[in-house]
Amino acid sequence: MMTYKGYSASIEVDLEAEILFGRVLDLNDLVTFKAKTIEEARQEFQNSIDDYIVNEGAIAPPLEGVE
Repeated sequence: MMTYKGYSASIEVDLEAEILFGRVLDLNDLVTFKAKTIEEARQEFQNSIDDYIVNEGAIAPPLEGVE
């Protein structure tokens, strides 16, 4: 699990496609990202959160009770 600005994401490995697939947790919206490496996944997660905050006017944390 990764966290950034109060948001958390789960990461899954797709062995056939040889990618990491991530999903931001505890949102009413679907926010996903993919990468080839852990460091790239971390950067893509952070980019996804930054874009989500700008585009949705969201603030951290995403939902009450989430740290």
